[in-house]
Amino acid sequence: MASLGLPICSMATDLGTVGNVYPVKEISLLDAIKKRVGEMVDSGEWEKIKQDNTKKIVEGIRHPKGNDLPLVTKPRTFTLDPSITVTADITDTQGNIIAKKGSVVNPLVTGQLSKAVLFIDGTVDKQVAWAMAVKKDAPLTVVIFTKGSWMEAMEKYHLQIFYDQNGQLIQKFGIEHVPSKVTQQGEVLKIEEVLL
Repeated sequence: MASLGLPICSMATDLGTVGNVYPVKEISLLDAIKKRVGEMVDSGEWEKIKQDNTKKIVEGIRHPKGNDLPLVTKPRTFTLDPSITVTADITDTQGNIIAKKGSVVNPLVTGQLSKAVLFIDGTVDKQVAWAMAVKKDAPLTVVIFTKGSWMEAMEKYHLQIFYDQNGQLIQKFGIEHVPSKVTQQGEVLKIEEVLL
């Protein structure tokens, strides 16, 4: 009736009891959960679960799932143009257009990659040693692990080391093999796959 635009009138009425009414004997779900959690706390099981979960989280941070990139078997150097085509107008905080939709923008024209970026497999000692030697000669060098325990390396070498957990930087920089060194060469990125 409402779909036809006609008003609907309803009234609540007590229709009486149609049979025997019995009290609910089942324990409520909330009470069952509280009881089970209480038993787990009393038995020490809850604390064990917390400790196990904490251990898993810490282990995941200390030894994250890596990105399996092949090792360099033949040295190679190539360039990557980081230009993008703007899909929508980009504005600053005052609303001024910085880049119009459809224009091609190269971030290296207005900004610079002022330091070398090394991508290494942290599980390969030779690559870690190479990266530490490069960083010793050029302290501003950025070291990015694609695999391995970056935290242990930071503790061991007392240096800042980054980790590309989701492989976003690998994709952005076009990294195909490790170890690789990325530097700016004019308006393109130079990627050197280094044979150790």
